[in-house]
Amino acid sequence: MPRFLSILGRAGSGYLPLTNRTPSPSSDSSDGIESEKTLATWGRRWSSVRQFTSISGILSLLLLLLATVLRFLLPSFAPPLFRRLQSLLSLSRSTTSTVGTLSSSNKTQPRRLSPTAYLDGLRGMAALVVYLFHFSYLWFPQLGTGYTGNPPNDYFLQRPIIRSFHNGRSSVTTFFIISGFVLPLKTLSEMHKYLSSPTGTPGQNNNNNNVLNTLAGSLIRRPLRLYPPIIAITALAGILVRIPRFYVVNKPPRFGTWQEQLNDWYTREFLKTMDLFAAMRIFARTGLNFWPHDYNGALWSMTVEFKGSVTVFVFVLMLAGFGRTKRWAGLGIIFAVGVWLVKMGDFDMGLFFAGLLFAEFHVRRRISSAGGGDGRSWLRMGNGMWHFITIAVLVVGLHFMGYPEHGGEKTWGFRSMTESDVVPYYYWPVERNEGKDVDTTLMQQFWISVGSILFLWAIMCSPPVRPGWWSDLLRLRFGTSSGSTTEGRTAELAAVPENDSETEEEPLLQKPFTTDFAQYMGKISYIFYLCHLGVQNSICLRYLSHAGGPWKKAGDEAAALAKQGPLEESAAALAGAKRAWVLSFMWTLLVNSVALFWVADLMHRLVDVNTVRMTRKVSTWISK
Repeated sequence: MPRFLSILGRAGSGYLPLTNRTPSPSSDSSDGIESEKTLATWGRRWSSVRQFTSISGILSLLLLLLATVLRFLLPSFAPPLFRRLQSLLSLSRSTTSTVGTLSSSNKTQPRRLSPTAYLDGLRGMAALVVYLFHFSYLWFPQLGTGYTGNPPNDYFLQRPIIRSFHNGRSSVTTFFIISGFVLPLKTLSEMHKYLSSPTGTPGQNNNNNNVLNTLAGSLIRRPLRLYPPIIAITALAGILVRIPRFYVVNKPPRFGTWQEQLNDWYTREFLKTMDLFAAMRIFARTGLNFWPHDYNGALWSMTVEFKGSVTVFVFVLMLAGFGRTKRWAGLGIIFAVGVWLVKMGDFDMGLFFAGLLFAEFHVRRRISSAGGGDGRSWLRMGNGMWHFITIAVLVVGLHFMGYPEHGGEKTWGFRSMTESDVVPYYYWPVERNEGKDVDTTLMQQFWISVGSILFLWAIMCSPPVRPGWWSDLLRLRFGTSSGSTTEGRTAELAAVPENDSETEEEPLLQKPFTTDFAQYMGKISYIFYLCHLGVQNSICLRYLSHAGGPWKKAGDEAAALAKQGPLEESAAALAGAKRAWVLSFMWTLLVNSVALFWVADLMHRLVDVNTVRMTRKVSTWISK
């Protein structure tokens, strides 16, 4: 709004007359000068108002308002895209010499990304996978079943490893690890600075206040960051339910009046969402790690997010009580509690603990790198060997992340995992329908959790590509790390660069997540995740309901042809119906995706950005 008013002010200034712009001649009294300046100012304002009351002024104002609204509705990625296209067109039309001049003048400085920017990109791509998962599984539910080689489970996308790229559940487990990584990172950095100081012992003031202030600020900001966008999105869903274009299957229920609909949203969604401690007691009440939400089914993970965030902050506070020489004991406790939680069925909390341990490892590695090491003082190996290890772990992690929802016990590559003794009893398959069916949902949760941990570890530890790295595959270089004094560790912390890309090349496996598209997805990932089901209910399900009729009719006709005559005609009819179904899927995916990106970008600028600003202001106000 201030930006809009400033635009109006600048536009209005163009209509000011040239008279009264120059102050009147000076007089003996300063009060007289001030009064003349005031009169001149009011005269200019009145002239501006009179200009706007004319027909041309009103039309100009309306055009200005329209341009402002259209500019706001335009996605944020559109102007840079237009500039790039314009630059490419100008380059293609210019001569060779002009191309050289433009290319040299248009060189931009390399992007400066934070050391954890790849996590933002990974979060964004995971949100995209969740959207594709919910969208595509509605059209092709057989994608949730493992590959058998026989119809209907003979799709290429059902194969091991490939299926991890559309398994939305493994993306959610990746969310939890990233949250456990990012949330305590600043506190852990302050903690290491505190412990590396000459008097860095728990119980002494020194820099301990910085650690506690950082931790308290993170805890205060977390609910303020999570819940306002949720309230806005679910309230919008409550409004859309009353519109006939919003496709409703079973829930949320559609009421006869707006008041009844909003009352239902308030009691069913708002009060449940604002119950911050529901996440702490939900497992004891229902035996499940989630609480279903009628107005947005994806919100079950937000309850787990807040629960995991608070749990991480509690254990970071515990870790602050351990001295420099006893810190390994605190990390051992965190590891043991995480393993115990996974064994008892609380796999999502175990993922937050894994992220916390990764954050500790990340901080320690940056300290080691700043001190002249390679961040792997415990095992110094060649760059090529680290490429081999991280890529191998990445492939294994992707295989685990692709464990199917159904039929894992019968699928090649997953059968042995289902029968493995490593799996705790809580996750064992459950027989349904008197032994006719086997439910492997919990088994899938276990393996995709393990796969997500391996996947993120491989990306985090991936080395950069350097000339001749393949030569290191033939040898190992083991070395001993030299001890460092307290003053030396403090100097190392002070030397940690703000941007790792300024000191070394970008790691190989992190490159896909630091591209422009991945970083953009990371920026809008939260609101994208919250919006995707609402847009899907408005567009995808309506197209799906229309496409389902011809598909069923074609199936009935093919069955009738199979009974009457040759099977070739029946197969041709089914093939034609399948092509029509796939074509409908592609068109719906295109329309739905365009709408989703536009809505997510708009809501990000309208809700998400303002939420972040409000959170920072509240945190700053509280800390004073």
